[in-house]
Amino acid sequence: MDTNALPTFWSQWLSLDQWQQDMQALQNAIAHSGGRTMSAAAMNQDAWANLGLAPDLQARLRIQGRNAEAWQGLLQAPAELDLPGKPAYGDDIGVTPGRIVWRNEIAELVHYAAPSPSSDQVGPALVWVPAPINKHVILDLCESRSVIARQLDMGLDVYVVVWRSASTDHQPTPEDLADTICQAIATLPEPPHLAGYCLGGVLAAMATKRSGGVRSLSLIAAPMDGQAGDLDAILTPAQRAHTQFMAQARGLVPSAVLSAGFMALKPESWKGLFSANRPKALTQWLLDGLDVSPAVWSWIMDVVYGEGAMSMGLGELAVPIWVQSFDDDHLVRPQQLTFAKAALHARAPGGHNSGLLRVQPGQWLDPWVGWLDDGKRQPRPSLMDLGPVTEGYLADSGSLF
Repeated sequence: MDTNALPTFWSQWLSLDQWQQDMQALQNAIAHSGGRTMSAAAMNQDAWANLGLAPDLQARLRIQGRNAEAWQGLLQAPAELDLPGKPAYGDDIGVTPGRIVWRNEIAELVHYAAPSPSSDQVGPALVWVPAPINKHVILDLCESRSVIARQLDMGLDVYVVVWRSASTDHQPTPEDLADTICQAIATLPEPPHLAGYCLGGVLAAMATKRSGGVRSLSLIAAPMDGQAGDLDAILTPAQRAHTQFMAQARGLVPSAVLSAGFMALKPESWKGLFSANRPKALTQWLLDGLDVSPAVWSWIMDVVYGEGAMSMGLGELAVPIWVQSFDDDHLVRPQQLTFAKAALHARAPGGHNSGLLRVQPGQWLDPWVGWLDDGKRQPRPSLMDLGPVTEGYLADSGSLF
C-alpha cells in the first residue's frame, strides 16, 4: 500500500482557504470568550458550542478532534496495526463466482452463480449498480457477508455492473455511465429489476429514465435529496471549489483522496480497520477504490450533493420503486421521495455499509427480495462468457495499491 497517499489528501485536497476561515473564526471566538485555550481532545466536546461557533464549524472542529485522537491511539500501539496489501479478489474478498458476460470501455456486466447451485432454475434477474467511486465487492465482501450470495440462495438471478477505474486517458461522464447501464441490461433476455447502492442508485435511476427495459428500481442507501449526511459540514463552497479545481488540474480524483475523506468521517473505526487481529476484507474494499473523472466528480458535487438527484427529473419515474434506508447511515439519512407512482419506503437497522451487510435471515434482504421475486422460475440463461470477474476491470487497482 502507498502509505504516502493518505497524507496527500490532507496536504493537497483540503481547502487552505476554508481552513484559514475556520481558524480565524475560532480565534475570534476564543478572544471574545476571554482568551481560553483548548486541547485537541476538547475539540470533541460541547465546549465549542459555548463559544458561539456556527454549527457547521463546530462539526468540522469535532471531526478534526476525533481524527487527532484516533491518530494518537494508533501511534500508541503500533505493534497491533497491520496495513493491508493488494486484495486477492476471489480468495478472501469477492468470493462468489462470477463470469463477465458483456463489456465496453466503461464497464463490464458480471453474471453470478452459487458455487453449488441446488437447481438450474432461477428467479427474476436483478442487476446491481454500485457507486462509481468504489468497487462492487462491498456486495460480495466475504462468505458470511455477501449480499450477492444471499440473493442467489434466495433464488434470484444476480448480475452486477463493474466499473472501470478512470484515468487521464479514460474520462467518462455521468451520462456515459447511465448509457452504459442501459446497454448492459439490453443484452439480457428479459427486462431485469435494477438496484443501485449509494451513488449507484442515482445512476440506476438515470438509466431507468432512459431505458424502457426495467421491471423495477430499488434505491439502496442512495443520496437522492441533495443532502450529504456528515459530509455536509465538510463540503463547504470553498472545499467544493478546491476539489473541483484539483480534479481538473490532476485530470482525475484519485481513489486515495476518497478513501481518506470517508475515513476522516469515522476515525473511531480506524483501530478496528487496521488491527492485525481483524479480517481485512472491509479495509481492503475501502482502500482499493476507483479513481474518478473530473466530470463525474463535478456531477457528484454540483448535482448529487448540490441541487439533488431529483432535480434531474427522476420524479417522473413510473416503474415500481423500493427506497431502502438504514437507521444509522451517516452519509444518507432516511428519505421520503416522491415519484410518478408511490414508492415503497423501507428502513432497517445499521449504517451505510453495516446495514447493507446484514445479510442474515430476518434482516432487510428478506422483505425486499420478497417484493422482487414473483415466484416464477426458468432455466438459467446462456450468455456470452468473457472470463471470470477476477480477470476483468476488478483487477485494476486504484491509486493506493
